[in-house]
Amino acid sequence: MPEPAVAVKDGVRHLTDRGRRDATPGRHGGVLPSRSDRALLGSSVSLRTNPPAVVLEELLVPGVYKRVMTTISVDKRLILETFKNTSEVVPDMEVSRGQRVDIE
Repeated sequence: MPEPAVAVKDGVRHLTDRGRRDATPGRHGGVLPSRSDRALLGSSVSLRTNPPAVVLEELLVPGVYKRVMTTISVDKRLILETFKNTSEVVPDMEVSRGQRVDIE
């Protein structure tokens, strides 16, 4: 069994390596340590005020603050139904089947 100081040092190295490995871009690297991890790493916790955010009831907002947006999207269900019924693939489209793991 390793000495306590060595065990703590190994634990800190494990936690910092895990943080680097799991990190994603962002202010906190995408990883916030748990309470026990913070105690080991000597971190502190602070409370900060967020920037202003608008909270509203959309139906009550005057028209001057609204904008009209037109969205065009592809009807993937229709493409799949067309493929199932006619075996035809819509030009420039592809129908594929992947695999998944089911755990029961």
